[in-house]
Amino acid sequence: MSICTFLGKYILYLFNLLCLISSVCILSIAFIIYHKFYKWSNFVNTEITTTPILLLFIGLGLFLISAIGLCGVLRDSGCLLTLFSILLTIVLIGELILSGVVYHMRNEIETYALSQMNHTISTYNVTGHNTSTEAWNLIQFLLIM
Repeated sequence: MSICTFLGKYILYLFNLLCLISSVCILSIAFIIYHKFYKWSNFVNTEITTTPILLLFIGLGLFLISAIGLCGVLRDSGCLLTLFSILLTIVLIGELILSGVVYHMRNEIETYALSQMNHTISTYNVTGHNTSTEAWNLIQFLLIM
């Protein structure tokens, strides 16, 4: 085994290990958002509140891809490494498409967020709308900091 092959194998191993650790972090963040920050759901429709679920799927996908890469490197399996590279190519293409869509829709997203905030400010400090009041209090607190 040449030195380049040896170094390439362990660099790929470290990369996959970092991806595995980051996928666990993404999964943790998804659970925190889902369980702790649900109070913000008053500001947005249900299409936007699916963020924790989306993060959960991203974390699980990253976990699966990095696990395939780790197994491929450790076992020197050409099949697993080929599957790993195909999955990474699909993810890269998806990221490029998604970033283009988000960049193209940035004005509509900002307009939507502002309209939802204007809609919920009318329920501030109104009995029965505690989540709206708490969310606006948090926004004001964060602006002071």
